[in-house]
Amino acid sequence: MVVGLGPDEVILPPPTQIVRSELSFLGSYGSTTSEIQNVIDLVANGKLDLSDSITERFPLEEVNRGLEHLYKKIGNPIRIVIELD
Repeated sequence: MVVGLGPDEVILPPPTQIVRSELSFLGSYGSTTSEIQNVIDLVANGKLDLSDSITERFPLEEVNRGLEHLYKKIGNPIRIVIELD
């Protein structure tokens, strides 16, 4: 499964290896509201830990600075969280 888009090329194995190994590939561009809610529920219930992928946190007042860090890749961001007071 590939999640997110990056600048690096994704190289797949040859078709014969995919078929013989019965590999599956899944991709998605965007998410539905229900999928986002499922992720929120998993995190809220402690079934999904995203803490290792959070590279920075910003208060709501600094949301534009957080977006700038993502856009300009300041500090090699993976996931930025905007926190409400």
